[in-house]
Amino acid sequence: FGEFDIGPTFSAGPLVLTPMIGAGFNWSTKQMTYVIPQFYTTLNSDSLYGESWLWLPLFSLNHSGGPNQFYTRDFLLFKATHDFRIGPALELTIGLNDAGKGGAGGKTLQSLPVGGMIEYNAKADWQGTIGIFLGVETQTPNKINDKLVGRLTYIHTF
Repeated sequence: FGEFDIGPTFSAGPLVLTPMIGAGFNWSTKQMTYVIPQFYTTLNSDSLYGESWLWLPLFSLNHSGGPNQFYTRDFLLFKATHDFRIGPALELTIGLNDAGKGGAGGKTLQSLPVGGMIEYNAKADWQGTIGIFLGVETQTPNKINDKLVGRLTYIHTF
């Protein structure tokens, strides 16, 4: 499986806007599986760093009955030091068709984890940035092991 994305970048001071279009491919079947319009916004000021990811994976364009969803990942971090940032974060997944909702009669709001994020600028040690998101899924049953969510991200700087 692989994805190819392309789009321009527009900068306005600390704000960077990147609209893109992408396509996902299943190399074993030699077929395109989805088209994904995307929009990224990055804010990098003296005291704040933020990102907003907007994705619209459309599987039904290539596969009748395929899932279509809207997804966004957003966070705004306060720069506590030059190397350390902390702040709130959330993700949202909305089903746009029956397959994207998990079947006929499924919920439109598929997922909404809310929590906090920290990032550490590890460029001196590992030439990159390490990010950790920890949160609570608000759309699952009441069992605690179904509610805790997290993500570890490493972005290498070349």
